[in-house]
Amino acid sequence: MFFLGAVALLIGFFIAAPIAMIAATYAYEDIFGAAAAKVRKASAGVGPTGTVVMPNRAPSEGGAWKPSRQMIGVAAFLVIAAVLILIGIGKQRSRQRASHEFQDRLNEIVSKEFLKTPEDAAATEALQVRLEAASAISDPSAKTEAMSTLATDAAKLGEVETVKTALRNIIDFTRKNFIASESSKLLAQHGKRKQALEIAKSIGDPSLRDKALSDLAQ
Repeated sequence: MFFLGAVALLIGFFIAAPIAMIAATYAYEDIFGAAAAKVRKASAGVGPTGTVVMPNRAPSEGGAWKPSRQMIGVAAFLVIAAVLILIGIGKQRSRQRASHEFQDRLNEIVSKEFLKTPEDAAATEALQVRLEAASAISDPSAKTEAMSTLATDAAKLGEVETVKTALRNIIDFTRKNFIASESSKLLAQHGKRKQALEIAKSIGDPSLRDKALSDLAQ
């Protein structure tokens, strides 16, 4: 909203202002300038029956009014300045967004590779084996149960990608929504609130989704 407000301000100041200045200059020239002064006055005449004939105004010799080079230069400068400022604001926002994404990614890598205990590393490897095994189950009910348990265990360890993969393989939508809600809560407790928010938004059940979002908003 701040960015949109800044854009509206720049458009109003740097674009509308030069137009208003040019219009005011034109009005001044039209009323008080040399073009208005170049009017030839002729003396009144009298017609054959004594009717007074008013003098005709000769057309001004100045022609149509044109803005001065200075005004055009100022208007062009202000428009170019507005464009450059908008580009600068857009680049600044892009740099901030890229910096935040890089920091999030760095934190995720650090938490995965450097802050893990040997037990966590072994548990992560075990999750991958369990995921491969659960993916090979052909019975829908058994597969849903295995993937549900796997998603919950992966969320406890903060393994976001494993959680997402397991949720995608849960066939029962009611069960899937419930496990997504639980996984979102567990990931938030693990310090991964951004990823928890992403999973909470994917919940299909409106009441469960609102409950998960409400918990994250606390």
